[in-house]
Amino acid sequence: MIRLSRTFLILAVVAIVGLIPLIGPQAQPAERLLKALRAQTGVPGMAAAVARDGELLWHFEVGFAELEKARPVGPDTIFRLASVSKAVCSVMAARLLEKGTLSLDARVGELLPQQPQQYRELLFRDLMTHSSGLPHYQLRDAGRGRRHYESALQGLAELGDRELVDVPGAAYLYSTHGFSLASAMMEAAAGQSFPDLFARLITGTAAGAGITLESLKRTYKDRSEIYAGHRGRAPRRLVREDFSYSWCGAGMQSSAAGLARFGASLFGPGGLLGQAGQALIRQPLAGRDGQEIKGDRWLMTLGWRRGRDQGGDVFIHHAGVTNGARSVLAVWPEKRLAAALVSNASWTGRMEATAEALAAAATASVEPPICPPSGSAAYRGSLAGAALTARIEWRAAGRDCIGRMSGENALAAWVSRFNFAAVSGFPLIQLDADRWGLVTPIGISILTGSASRLEGLVGSRLLELGRLDGPGEEEE
Repeated sequence: MIRLSRTFLILAVVAIVGLIPLIGPQAQPAERLLKALRAQTGVPGMAAAVARDGELLWHFEVGFAELEKARPVGPDTIFRLASVSKAVCSVMAARLLEKGTLSLDARVGELLPQQPQQYRELLFRDLMTHSSGLPHYQLRDAGRGRRHYESALQGLAELGDRELVDVPGAAYLYSTHGFSLASAMMEAAAGQSFPDLFARLITGTAAGAGITLESLKRTYKDRSEIYAGHRGRAPRRLVREDFSYSWCGAGMQSSAAGLARFGASLFGPGGLLGQAGQALIRQPLAGRDGQEIKGDRWLMTLGWRRGRDQGGDVFIHHAGVTNGARSVLAVWPEKRLAAALVSNASWTGRMEATAEALAAAATASVEPPICPPSGSAAYRGSLAGAALTARIEWRAAGRDCIGRMSGENALAAWVSRFNFAAVSGFPLIQLDADRWGLVTPIGISILTGSASRLEGLVGSRLLELGRLDGPGEEEE
């Protein structure tokens, strides 16, 4: 007789329960998306929220904050933000910049003359746009998180005297160490330690009251535990490390609702930031050569990534990943709309697309969409030019239209490399008249079209599908 651990049994129950609402008639499309995403990724617990003008429009939680005690994720559950902390820290920087406390062209050596020579000519703008030439984590950083620091300046002990790996201002090169150095400059300019500065500029505001600095010295009743996923096994609980070496880069925490409200409070006449601060995090910043700083899929603003969503609207976003966390915050400045997703295990995903899909689902028209006929249909298409065939099983569930895509094809082979849970197909959930959310182990992708012809990016790969004539007809 096979004996299963209690944790594994809990996880199995969660997987089953997480699928039940997909066939129930009452759940909203956004709720269906989140439940399907948790089932696809195998992450123990997730929470998501959408807010507008600082007010919560929608939130939903699924799974467990603590598997071992079967403690569910709730509206107030706090998760690690990982690098979404950089977006929050950038708002702090924008507030200092718009008040003249700090300058974009301030040099490290002016504020921190004790720093190594190679850092002294770095500009604050270099650090906040990932164009300083500082490296990201290296082998020497394997032991980070074992000491506690009381200030950002103290935390620079982890940066040490390492060499630059590129010419300052030459190109985008992601670096958490750059944000650690920037936060020490903020301390020096404001004359306050980072925790005190954070309390004044973030938690001391109505918009940021729900965001806190992660601490090992405090006990949090509503904080999620952190986990590592393992293919074919139950997630493993991790020991929490100390992120005080870079609160600005990775050391904050929040509920999904608190994070979404924060993002939706940044813009507009009554926003947390003034016009100058709003422009700093919304508009692309120029580097030393006067040209906009470009990542691989976006332009850099002050600590945020700027792009356009599938409908062509400008949005800014930042994602995060670290031990026991995967997160994203996306904000649409013109709409004063924000979407947040937080979870308690690291997993691979195109997070800005996932945030966009959740925002679309939570704000979609309440008009019932036209569902395709129920039953199985065959499709032919391609993924990034590679031919594929698939089947989609369609059904109506209340006002929602739901499909499940299956088949041994290029899509299944690619995304199966990233999942922890065993999945047999990928849910398709209709968002509105011509948009669908495709849920896979790498997140939620928006496909456009009808049940006859669908297309959209899955990760960075273009998926195109065309239905063969007649429900249930086999491919020749």
